[in-house]
Amino acid sequence: MEIFGFTLTASDTYFLSAVGALLMALLYPRINDWQHRRGRLRDAVHAYKLAFSDGISALANRSIGLDTFGNDFEAHQAAVDAIRPILPKRYQRKLQKAWDEYRGKGDYGGFNSKEYVEMSGSFLWLGNSEIHKQMGGAFKKRFNRLYGCLDGLL
Repeated sequence: MEIFGFTLTASDTYFLSAVGALLMALLYPRINDWQHRRGRLRDAVHAYKLAFSDGISALANRSIGLDTFGNDFEAHQAAVDAIRPILPKRYQRKLQKAWDEYRGKGDYGGFNSKEYVEMSGSFLWLGNSEIHKQMGGAFKKRFNRLYGCLDGLL
């Protein structure tokens, strides 16, 4: 038999078939594991994004209440804690930085994380003075950074 200008005997054909089968046997589990991990990560990112859907909707529809973000703080924290262990290290660092900024780590002013988010989010609701608009805008940027920090992962 001739393939690509090479003449193969029956023993060559059997040998190449055996090598091909061996390669498939070695590679299939790795490919299957990669696809499974990829699917798990895709599902986790979807669940993460879903935890922020109320806040995204409130921002898009300008229907922000006084406690819109405070009520969702535990869901945001659970989403961050659930996805962090399965992320690549680079995205773990990116997520941690966005989470720390969102919850005001180091900038509490005597508030705990949830109270800080409630207070910061309330500036979007108040928004009637220049300082409220500035602080509300800063909170909105932190929220969007946390929501979008995994963009590009998939």
